[in-house]
Amino acid sequence: QGTQAGVSLDSMAEYQVQTHQYGAEYGGSTGVVVNSVTKSGTNKLAGRVFEYYKDDKLMATDYFLKQAGETNPDSGSNVFGGSVGGPIVQNKLFYFFNYEGTKAQEAANLNFPAAAAPLARSYTTTTAFHGPNTFMKFDYHLNSNNQFSFRWTREAIITERDSIEDDLAILDAARHENDAGDHVYSFSWASVLNNRTTNEFK
Repeated sequence: QGTQAGVSLDSMAEYQVQTHQYGAEYGGSTGVVVNSVTKSGTNKLAGRVFEYYKDDKLMATDYFLKQAGETNPDSGSNVFGGSVGGPIVQNKLFYFFNYEGTKAQEAANLNFPAAAAPLARSYTTTTAFHGPNTFMKFDYHLNSNNQFSFRWTREAIITERDSIEDDLAILDAARHENDAGDHVYSFSWASVLNNRTTNEFK
């Protein structure tokens, strides 16, 4: 994700995509705006575990590799983790925690026409991604008019042989991206001022 940590899929309760007619709070946006609402703990302890698995043996062979009598390079993904949420103080203070681990390999097949690139060598390799994504949220209901929320997100994904196909690079020029761990902290205070006015501080 570069300069910001991505929110794991299992920690999102809902999302909204806006393509035009943005409100004032999204001033300066020129593309699509995506809003996501994260899950929260409740008075009932609840959790779940998950795993999403994909493998190259379940995919069709690349056309050029098939013509050359070769098979797909090792590729696929394994995303796994779990979440748990519940009360710290009944009706007052709640927590939610989510962990998501990623182990993925993405095939990269580059073919250089001899006439266009006589010195280039066609090759097949993989881009590897691995690392954790963690999310934690605390919600505190001070009273019926004031609610506080604190969120923490951390993502640390190591990418090996990054963006080969996008750059059309030779194998020796493949880049490695080592994300030491991006952290995002956020705090919000939602308050009801009167029957006609609410305010949210972030």
